[in-house]
Amino acid sequence: MNNRKPKFFPKVLGGLLIGGAIGGAIYWATGWTIDGAIGGAIGGAIGWAIEYAIVGAFSGTLLSLVIRDFKQTKKKAISSPKQIEPEPVKSSEPPMLKSAPAPKPSTETIVQQPAPAKPHKEEGMWERYEIIREIGRGGMGVVYEAKDRTLDRTVAVKKMKEELSIRQRDKERFIREARTSAKLKHPNIVAIYDIFEEQGMVNLIFEYIDGKPLSEIIDGKGKLSLEETKNIMFQICAALKYAHEQGVVHRDIKPANVLVERSGAVKVLDFGIARVAADTLHTMTGTVTGTPAYMAPEQHLGRAGDHRVDIYSLGGLMYEMLTGELPFSGGDVLAQKERMAYEPATSFAPDLPKQIDEIINKCLQPKEEERFDSVKGIMAAFNKII
Repeated sequence: MNNRKPKFFPKVLGGLLIGGAIGGAIYWATGWTIDGAIGGAIGGAIGWAIEYAIVGAFSGTLLSLVIRDFKQTKKKAISSPKQIEPEPVKSSEPPMLKSAPAPKPSTETIVQQPAPAKPHKEEGMWERYEIIREIGRGGMGVVYEAKDRTLDRTVAVKKMKEELSIRQRDKERFIREARTSAKLKHPNIVAIYDIFEEQGMVNLIFEYIDGKPLSEIIDGKGKLSLEETKNIMFQICAALKYAHEQGVVHRDIKPANVLVERSGAVKVLDFGIARVAADTLHTMTGTVTGTPAYMAPEQHLGRAGDHRVDIYSLGGLMYEMLTGELPFSGGDVLAQKERMAYEPATSFAPDLPKQIDEIINKCLQPKEEERFDSVKGIMAAFNKII
């Protein structure tokens, strides 16, 4: 029984499996059909041992071809996505730029080189705002001219000092004041468009003003005429009147916070936030920011005061515009203010009407109740000057 030849179908099955397995393995390793045929031949040789070499060779080669087709199909399925891939930049495109209505393709803004004056890159904010140049530095931080890519307009970016963000309480107070100021909508007030907090730092986006600070104009001219002063004062008073009616007090009126456009329009900026920033910086660093010459006496004593602190500051501002001098300077400014130890404006500019001295004197009263009740009183007094 042990010498009986295997039957036909077991031989075919043996040649098929053994030849196909070897031929398929060789083809899989090399990827060439001819090697599959060789594998089939080897399978046939093994099939010869079981007396059906032709069937083994044929079946091995056939299975090799089947495996080849399967492998090629699988290869195509794996490789096809890689051939469609040449869009890798899209996945990193900022969401703000994808939704931007600007007609330029987004790739143009992505490849733009950052301006040399640009601060360290922060994701999100700096993707939208392209810094063009630095336009000013002050006690609160650095101001840049920038391009809002989304709305295609020029803006001013104020990057606040790091000290303003160290203590959470101070930062929240500053942001709260900035949000209040952002609600003010008036032609003589610089608009706040947005407030950004990124990587713990606060940044403000302002309306861009094509003009100069009043401080720079006074420095350049020495002093202003009565007509120039009257024109500027009326516009500042209009801004303050509106703000006071909304319950907002500036608390830091001075020439550096008044911008004069080329057209002659006047804009007041930093409502509320300048004083908050100054208080915070004083607490954190021990340094005094701002100009004490314009502060009301109650502010020197640590009291916030009401809208009449702005009226006091207007007196000092008016005095400087008309004379080119500060009413109070040198040491112990508070004592000078309490004694009202200053020279009348007409002593520096004799051609000024005496009513100017009266208006300034009423603004600079050390007691709040003795000042003008509102900026409307100042405007009315100015209107009486011929």
